[in-house]
Amino acid sequence: MTDIEMVKAAAAAIGLQYEWHPGCGDALRLTAPDATAFFWNPLASDADALALAVQLEMDVFVRGGRWSEAVAPMAPACKEPHSGDPLKATRRAITRAAATVAIKTPNVEANRPGKACDDL
Repeated sequence: MTDIEMVKAAAAAIGLQYEWHPGCGDALRLTAPDATAFFWNPLASDADALALAVQLEMDVFVRGGRWSEAVAPMAPACKEPHSGDPLKATRRAITRAAATVAIKTPNVEANRPGKACDDL
């Protein structure tokens, strides 16, 4: 799964309305009338990743400077090695965990089952 596919799956898990076009880069353009931001990418934004974790009621762990782990309820744990950047690893673990959650948005097929973290 590419990064943009993972971001789309994470957005779908929390029901965000968005558009994405190949020329727009790695962020999704939010289209809901009540959107509080214009672009959304939890892989790049600490605020977007934290909001995603809170909305999905995730458990997030930072393990002794080695790796970060995120777990959405009833979903597999997703681990990311820090590799020198614990914030980036934590954002990626949160986004991967969100991408495992079943879809809740009209942007994609509504009945797609969740994925295993290792599939992302």
